Amino acid sequence: MRPIIWSYLGRRGALARFTLDLARALAADKSAIFVVSEHNERAAELRSSGAEVHFAPGFATPIAGMNPHLILRSRRFFREVLGQVRPYAVVELMGHVWSPFVEDLIREVGAKRTAILHDFRGHPGDLSGLFTSWIGASAFRSDLLLTLSRAVAYDIVTARPKLRPEALFHPWFQAPLTPIPQHGPLRMLFVGRLLQYRGLDLFVEGAELARERGVDLRVGVFGAGNISQLRGRLEALGAEVVNRWLKDDELDAVLARYDLVLATHREASQSGVVALGAGAGRPAIVTPVGGLPEQISQGQTGLVARSLEGAAIADAIVQFSDRAFLARCHQEIQSRAAQWSMRAFAEAVSRAVRA
Repeated sequence: MRPIIWSYLGRRGALARFTLDLARALAADKSAIFVVSEHNERAAELRSSGAEVHFAPGFATPIAGMNPHLILRSRRFFREVLGQVRPYAVVELMGHVWSPFVEDLIREVGAKRTAILHDFRGHPGDLSGLFTSWIGASAFRSDLLLTLSRAVAYDIVTARPKLRPEALFHPWFQAPLTPIPQHGPLRMLFVGRLLQYRGLDLFVEGAELARERGVDLRVGVFGAGNISQLRGRLEALGAEVVNRWLKDDELDAVLARYDLVLATHREASQSGVVALGAGAGRPAIVTPVGGLPEQISQGQTGLVARSLEGAAIADAIVQFSDRAFLARCHQEIQSRAAQWSMRAFAEAVSRAVRA
């Protein structure tokens, strides 16, 4: 079969890591070629990944993304790469504001365009949601539409019954696997962009209630966002707070110092934080919204809180204060790593494309 091009034109964040992990997993596969932005924050590592990688013209600031000259440069680049590779398919790992400008080029070479749609609608407080409709409309015109959760696929079909997206799964990121101590306080981590819909307030309330019930815990909150309304409560918890954007190598170091990750979202598609924690062997507590429960095997790799309330989160925290339970989840995650790996994800995408 001709190669598959895996494309991601973003600059930073979880999908930059996603692309790097996938490139490393497929480095020996001669049918996998990657096209990424020249401004990708993991560009140096992608060059040394062993995979065939082409660096597309991109933009360093959002305003520059509307520059017609840059868009034309990107189209010329894609036309050249598509002409050289003659791919069987082009898989967009995540939609981009420039995706509509290369749709016709993919059709011209007879490749199957596959779009992975991460979100069907924007989330409160997330400015990237302004482009969700634009990116989604482009994805809906693809030959094959994939999602990383059944929840997002359901939202798509509910709004557009004629579409038939196929739901896959969010693979686990590669992260250093470090042991979890057998004794000591339960160390809980909340990490990521601290936006309204991510429910930091639920995390804080759950931690407060668990401590009132006698759980010895330590709390860490890492990420960029406005936490002014919760700062006093975090200080009362003795929380370690780093209120800024963290790079990937920093995230790995933080994960090594905590036992458990929490994704207490008020709404969600799926969570890269849960996938990152699992890659490091860390169980998760999640709220019962969106695709979060799909990322957890209840009582085995984590816990889904029974409701969207602080008391329900506290119940899950209390269960994890049992070190034997925490250790069992840690071991179970390691035993399931292969089925949630980037390699397994790539094989699932390839099967869907070739079907």
